[in-house]
Amino acid sequence: MKTVITEIELIKMIDKFKDNPTDLDLINQIAIGYIENPSMQTDNDELKFFELAYSLKKTIKTTHNLAWYLYFEWGEQERAIEIQKEQINKNPKSFYPYYLLGFMLMENDEYSNAIEYLLKANKKSDRRDILHNLGYCYFKLGDFQTAKEYFFKATTDHDFENRSAYNLAISDFKIGNIKSTREIADKLSSSIELNVHQIISGYEIGFLYFLLEDFKMASECLIKQGIEGVDLINWKELSYSL
Repeated sequence: MKTVITEIELIKMIDKFKDNPTDLDLINQIAIGYIENPSMQTDNDELKFFELAYSLKKTIKTTHNLAWYLYFEWGEQERAIEIQKEQINKNPKSFYPYYLLGFMLMENDEYSNAIEYLLKANKKSDRRDILHNLGYCYFKLGDFQTAKEYFFKATTDHDFENRSAYNLAISDFKIGNIKSTREIADKLSSSIELNVHQIISGYEIGFLYFLLEDFKMASECLIKQGIEGVDLINWKELSYSL
């Protein structure tokens, strides 16, 4: 279990840093401590410490931490990607650096480049989120058959939010496998909860039925999820079905 750094612990770390200004592990912990205790920040302290560790020694850890922070917390996506590429050049043994770079490139619509690193990550780990993201990249490139294969692998008992199952249904529809799309839609529709918004909600499931031209079921999914919870102007397919 991850232990949160308390304010008192952070103060002790900062005091210790005065006598250990090049301790990379300590500097990294201080940066994380500032993230977990925003009330103690005065001037982007967490970024300063991540930058300091990176400038002292470009290890896999210091490079990854700075790239992660710049991308997800600081909004400097381009620099984050370049720094993450530096980490890849060190040939890390873990899947995670390749996965993170692939994710960054995927979010920037560089799907072909993202696939290169996600495939490397997949060789090191068979995690379902890697498989899912590979499916998504192939889907965006129009390779629906390959996308289907990866989404199918990612549709496991750990697909708690049904994201992979939903995307599998869309991929099946794209390649003309209407029977499979219907089977997935029927399975997902049984789990719709009134006014409870899961990642894949009744609105998305209703869209699957719209694709199948089953407007009655599309409307039932919409109503079951809660018609007051959706802007029908933005869901033309559900409006049409209704």
